[in-house]
Amino acid sequence: YHARLNITEALVDELIARCDNISAGARMIDALINNELLPQLSAKFLEVTLQGQRLVSVTADAAQGKFEFSFECAPQD
Repeated sequence: YHARLNITEALVDELIARCDNISAGARMIDALINNELLPQLSAKFLEVTLQGQRLVSVTADAAQGKFEFSFECAPQD
C-alpha cells in the first residue's frame, strides 16, 4: 500500500512501560507488537480500505494505556 507509518514517542513509552518482565527481553516487545498493536492497526486499516480510501500514512500513538491510530488518506477523485 506504500503508506508511511509514523510512531510517536508516547507509543514507544507505552511499549516500554508494558515490558515489566526483564527476563523476557525482546520477546515481550515482539509479543506486544504482534498480539496487541498489529491486530488493532490491521482492523483499523481494513476499515479505511473497505471504505474505498487510499491510505497515505498512519500515525501510531498511545494515550491513557491504549494504542491510538490516525489515518491520512488521499483525496478521492
